[in-house]
Amino acid sequence: ELLDLKKDKNYTLQVAHILSRDSINNNILIIDVGRNQNIEEGQAVVINNGIIVGKIIDVNVDSAKVRLLTDRLTKLAVRIGDEQNISGLLTGALGLGMDLDYVPQNQDIKENDLVVTADIDVKIPAGLVVGQIEKVEFSEEEVFKKAVVSPLVDYSSLVLVAVITS
Repeated sequence: ELLDLKKDKNYTLQVAHILSRDSINNNILIIDVGRNQNIEEGQAVVINNGIIVGKIIDVNVDSAKVRLLTDRLTKLAVRIGDEQNISGLLTGALGLGMDLDYVPQNQDIKENDLVVTADIDVKIPAGLVVGQIEKVEFSEEEVFKKAVVSPLVDYSSLVLVAVITS
């Protein structure tokens, strides 16, 4: 499936095995590729047909650290499905999910809407699938809506990933 992503989107991918998880933070993975394989901080880490699971945060010669999207320090510009004008900021939530903030009140978002990467970060291609909206939260007094986003994959079962290098 990683090869299908390469054909569909003309990305340059570097396939990597997960060596371990950080002993303190389970949302940090160590992978077996690094500077020698053109890995850089900020690059997207994906699985199956363009599902983004994290970003590179630290690079060594032959290994790198990946921060999963569920980590509370994650911040990622996203949009809702094919609607270019509905955007927000994704952050990791405690537990296994993610939070979507800063969605304008007048924008129509609903449960099961697909959340994808926006085209703001030069190292993260637009249109990578992040997850789907599980619950929308808003009140009339608030300027923005919030939503809970569920990943489409089980992050605890990851074995093989790919880094989008260009």
